Amino acid sequence: MTPTCMAKPLNLESKFNDTEYNMQLRDMIVEINKLYDDVEHGRITQEAANEKRWHLL
Repeated sequence: MTPTCMAKPLNLESKFNDTEYNMQLRDMIVEINKLYDDVEHGRITQEAANEKRWHLL
């Protein structure tokens, strides 16, 4: 049985590599990771991290 739809992989990394959107997305991911580190080390509660995360999104 052959597939009826062959999806071509998209290589958007090179096309959108240095856009402002991706820079903001990377910054947001870094901030979220910092929040999870803070929770792991007991510096803030999970509830506080969730609240801050929603403000980032």
